[in-house]
Amino acid sequence: MQKVDFAGTSSYLAVAAAGETRLLRRVTLWFRAIAVTLGLPHAWAVRHAMNPDGISYLDMADAYMKGDWGTALNAQWSPMYSWILGLANILVKPGPGLEFPLVHFVNFLIYLAALAGFEYFMREMSRDSGEVSARPPEWVWRVVGYTLFIWVSLVLIPFELTCPDMIVACIVYVGSGLLLRIRRGHSGKGVFALLGLILAAGYLAKAPMFLLGFVFLLAGGFASGSIRKALPRVGLAGAVFLAACAPLIVALSASKGRFSFGESGRLNYAWYVNDVTRFVHWQGEGHGHGAPLHPTRKIHEAPDVYEFAAPIRATYPPWYDPSYWYEGVEPRFDLKGQARLLGSMAFIWWDIFINTQIVLIAMAFFLFYLAGRPRLLLKALARQWLLFAPALSAFAMYSLVNLEPRYVAPFVVLFWAGLFRAALSRAGLSRSRGLPARAPASAAVTLAVVLLLPLSASILFKSVQAPSESARAQAEVARALSEMGVDQGDGVGVIGDSFRAYWARLARVRIVAEIASPGPLGEIPAADADRFWTASEEVRARVLNIFANAGAEVIVADGLPLLFPGEGWQRIGQTGYYFYRLSP
Repeated sequence: MQKVDFAGTSSYLAVAAAGETRLLRRVTLWFRAIAVTLGLPHAWAVRHAMNPDGISYLDMADAYMKGDWGTALNAQWSPMYSWILGLANILVKPGPGLEFPLVHFVNFLIYLAALAGFEYFMREMSRDSGEVSARPPEWVWRVVGYTLFIWVSLVLIPFELTCPDMIVACIVYVGSGLLLRIRRGHSGKGVFALLGLILAAGYLAKAPMFLLGFVFLLAGGFASGSIRKALPRVGLAGAVFLAACAPLIVALSASKGRFSFGESGRLNYAWYVNDVTRFVHWQGEGHGHGAPLHPTRKIHEAPDVYEFAAPIRATYPPWYDPSYWYEGVEPRFDLKGQARLLGSMAFIWWDIFINTQIVLIAMAFFLFYLAGRPRLLLKALARQWLLFAPALSAFAMYSLVNLEPRYVAPFVVLFWAGLFRAALSRAGLSRSRGLPARAPASAAVTLAVVLLLPLSASILFKSVQAPSESARAQAEVARALSEMGVDQGDGVGVIGDSFRAYWARLARVRIVAEIASPGPLGEIPAADADRFWTASEEVRARVLNIFANAGAEVIVADGLPLLFPGEGWQRIGQTGYYFYRLSP
């Protein structure tokens, strides 16, 4: 009878395990370096970029840091991101020209926090993988996981958008990791209490996370093995969650005179399903959807001039808190409108999963092919329900109201992570398909190269380019206002696009009245600006007087008609902006 050299075999396995551990560490370090190397130049490339939501968050930050609680309380935008921006402004004290770059540096730090949260999620997922002897080495999963995180974070939540979605991503990753930890048997009170606290942080970052928080809590109960036995711990997590959310909910409910955890859902439903006038200047249009209690004030018709100097003091008050100006709107279920919206959402999902993620789909099919027996693959997929449940819940929730890729970005990662982890757990069976055992590793490396190389080239190319013409023009307008004696806090009028009038934040002035041109998505017709330029001299003089009476020191227009004589209008440097100084 032949003897088996157990000592030699054990020694060989120990050496192999040590080699795999070293490779795993190297892969982790390499991809951390790639994440930082791509994230930092991306933040640098868009350092002067801004969006309308970002202006509102910066105004909120100012209000919180000054203790102006009445202004700071906002039913449209959640407070956490503004707290972070306000703290950064206090610590750094940037000048007007450095505030936007500081915001993007803060976004880069949040991105690093999301990376740390995702690494925690990956570690918990690795420990939760189950006993599948045929699965590839762990470093293969790390390659796929890091590739998913980097690609989704920098493509679906680009740094150009100053928004709290990267904070939400960090919270989703940590919350999902805690769910996996609970399933592994670490289901003590401390873990559940921490889950409740993390979910409350998600709500403070973005209101829709309040609803998704209950999905996570329910999943935590089922993950523990017995929902009946876990009920006290789920109740503890729920109590911590609601207690941490309560101060903001109570404050919002008191300000609205009814229960409210945030108004963004109601407003988006009214805008996108009920077809109520979107974003600004709703005057009650739309039969059966209520009447505005305090809308922006239309003070002239043909051209339409809107005034909104009070009661909100912000860079652009109509977008600082739309829920105030839309108070009185009554969203109602509309089957036809809902069907129309779902149809338009299908195109967005097509863009997310087909146009931009076709490589992921192709790789998933390849790994499913390697996985071999469908029954065992389905069993491995079913084990990932803890990831699919919150992901599919988020997909459904946003599809019913309003969907943007950045809203669902972390849930897209959860969805793909569940698919790839299940496929990789069975992909060691590739030999049954006549393919070498290293096929899963080759597929993972190919995925990383195909997704990250073009992304790297794009980011590095943008990082060496000069700031855009638009960013330079915005800064020049702000400097011109300061040089002509317009002080911080003074009122200005706008003929054009106030949504993108970021110069107003740079100059620290307030837009108090406007003749609007198209808004962020072109909802406001441009006819009113054209009517002003083509009106008689008498009408134009009357409108200018109305701007002055509304509190504007100066009017800024983003362009003049080619044949307009331009008396009193002066071009601002080499930009396409013009100003008109008003008499008191």
